[in-house]
Amino acid sequence: ALTYSNFYKYACSEEVPELQDMGGPVEGGFSVVFDPLDGSSIVDTNFTVGTIFGVWLGDKLTGVTGRDQVAAAMGICGPRTTYVIALKDMPGTHEFLLLDKGKITD
Repeated sequence: ALTYSNFYKYACSEEVPELQDMGGPVEGGFSVVFDPLDGSSIVDTNFTVGTIFGVWLGDKLTGVTGRDQVAAAMGICGPRTTYVIALKDMPGTHEFLLLDKGKITD
């Protein structure tokens, strides 16, 4: 999905820590780091697992800090399924909760 979006230049994850070229633009594009399934070692016990990621403007991930992020988010799947996102220059953190029958609330 990152490759086909054409927004991301580089991505890396806990599983593949080397920069992967996503083919996106160098100018005006983004780079992302993520842990695609945090808590995967406890999936079979029906505990909560999640996905976490951070997004930075540009084509580099070395030498950047959390304050340089333009977005950070996490998705949590378990007894309660929720998605939380924070965007730079937008006050607050926004949480979306999956309710019965696929309805989402914020």
